[in-house]
Amino acid sequence: MKKKILCIVSSLVLFLLIGLTVAGNYFYDVAINRSNEAVELYGGTEEAVEAVSALEEEQERLEELRNWTSKRDFQTVEVESEDGLTLRAQYLENESPNGKTVILAHGYKGNSEQMPEITRFYYEEGYNILKPDARGMERVKGTISDTAGTTGWM
Repeated sequence: MKKKILCIVSSLVLFLLIGLTVAGNYFYDVAINRSNEAVELYGGTEEAVEAVSALEEEQERLEELRNWTSKRDFQTVEVESEDGLTLRAQYLENESPNGKTVILAHGYKGNSEQMPEITRFYYEEGYNILKPDARGMERVKGTISDTAGTTGWM
């Protein structure tokens, strides 16, 4: 009986040692990574590097759009609303018009200067461009306080 218990205990200890050795080697390889690959000091994956370069490309593209926009002759158009506000918009007449005008409305808390890409797209398609500022923007002035209806251009 003693021999049988000793055999079982020895087998369990041997099995435990083999299991711990395999697990230790696995975690050592994971933690230390003994491969010949270069160490990536930037702390990211190739996708992260591509994302950063895409961000730089996006910044260059936006700068080019701002330059394109600054070279255009936008006219300020004013309309007085029924409640006495002077509503303003930027109007760009196309040099090669297709006879159509597009109205580009910005989002909440935005302004007409935040749409350079879509402005250029429609301009290149031959459209005249009208970019109004919403009520409540600093370019919208009036004698009546903005307490009555400050959510739309007209």
